[in-house]
Amino acid sequence: MRWHCLAAAIAACCSTPAWAEESASSQGSADAAPMALEERFSLEGVVEGEWSIVDPYDGSKRDDSFSIATFELTAGAQLTDQLRAEMVLLFEQDETEPIDVDQFFLAWGDEDAMAAGFSGGGAHLVPFASAGRMYVPFGRFDTNMVSDPLTLELGETREGALQLGAAYGHLVGSAYLFDGTVEDGGDKHAFENFGAQLDWVMEGDERSLNVGASYISNIAESDNLEGTVPGEIKDKVAGIGLHASYSQGPWNIIGEYVGALDRFGADELAYRDGGAQPMAWNIEAGYGFELWEREASFSVGHQRSDEAVALGLPESVTLATLSVAMVEHVAVNFEFAVADDYSKSEGGSGDSGSAFTMQLAAEF
Repeated sequence: MRWHCLAAAIAACCSTPAWAEESASSQGSADAAPMALEERFSLEGVVEGEWSIVDPYDGSKRDDSFSIATFELTAGAQLTDQLRAEMVLLFEQDETEPIDVDQFFLAWGDEDAMAAGFSGGGAHLVPFASAGRMYVPFGRFDTNMVSDPLTLELGETREGALQLGAAYGHLVGSAYLFDGTVEDGGDKHAFENFGAQLDWVMEGDERSLNVGASYISNIAESDNLEGTVPGEIKDKVAGIGLHASYSQGPWNIIGEYVGALDRFGADELAYRDGGAQPMAWNIEAGYGFELWEREASFSVGHQRSDEAVALGLPESVTLATLSVAMVEHVAVNFEFAVADDYSKSEGGSGDSGSAFTMQLAAEF
């Protein structure tokens, strides 16, 4: 879900320059009506309630609970034809009390022109930019499951950032700068960290494909690592992400890898007798069908991490999810997962656990 928020932000901020818009207007409908007030503002939301039975893989007590797992509200304002402001409020029970301003940013761009390029509608250079608090494009984190993939748990990074990029035909790439909070002992600068992403995207009526790679100069700035490693480390550790997703008809396949390119110090992020070089990967396959005259899908997946025991991640997770659309914009999802912890020699418990989750999700 968070990736789609970011994707919408990137897409929303991909615009042609103002002079190009003015030129197009003068050649076409010079007297086009201004945007109506109701078209300038938008409000969207997601509500997810979950009942879960969890037998933890770390050997702790079994838990049976119900929670409002997610309430997300996105408010947008189209300031001009090219400029949009957006704010995302997020509530996650036991995580964001009472509510968190998850994202807020200004985005400049032309979403329709980018989508046309992806669908083969011509190769035109479409620049875009965004600035504010956002999830930077390191990793993609697509999933069919109810729970977040291990790749997201390792690599998701929310920062105050400046992003510049462009799309050309099926290609879209961007670079970004941000400050961050994990220092490396050198002089402090306004933008100490950076990253980039490059995707090849094809979208059609029957099939779609997305293949890409991303880079971040300091993976210690990811949300999970940032709360685990010390506030100052000896050297920055870069990270890389690789992803691919393909869908054709009722089938879809997702694959992703996220990992550090070097080792942390043993006193920064430990693994066995030395420093950790954490990584995670995820692979999923899904099939859509009709169940009792309702749209449904069934998905299976396997995830694995390595040298990530200090981050509280399991070594492996195998999942299966059934999703059924009840009415428009409302779905019920069932997920069963089995997780294995790291062995005792690696710092884990050596145990296995399982979880069953039933989720009612609604969007508006």
